[in-house]
Amino acid sequence: MLETSAPLPVISPLMLTDQLLTMAQAADRAGMRRQARSLVRLALDVCGNVPAGKPN
Repeated sequence: MLETSAPLPVISPLMLTDQLLTMAQAADRAGMRRQARSLVRLALDVCGNVPAGKPN
């Protein structure tokens, strides 16, 4: 078991969302549409903005 006294870094939800959307764009350009959609849904979940009527 690894023990550290240093606190874990805090990642801003905005920064995380930006990175997820950047990866979604790259996946879409690479033809990986399913993965791109999954990343967009995850980004929306991070922001708490899941569109009404859309299943996760």
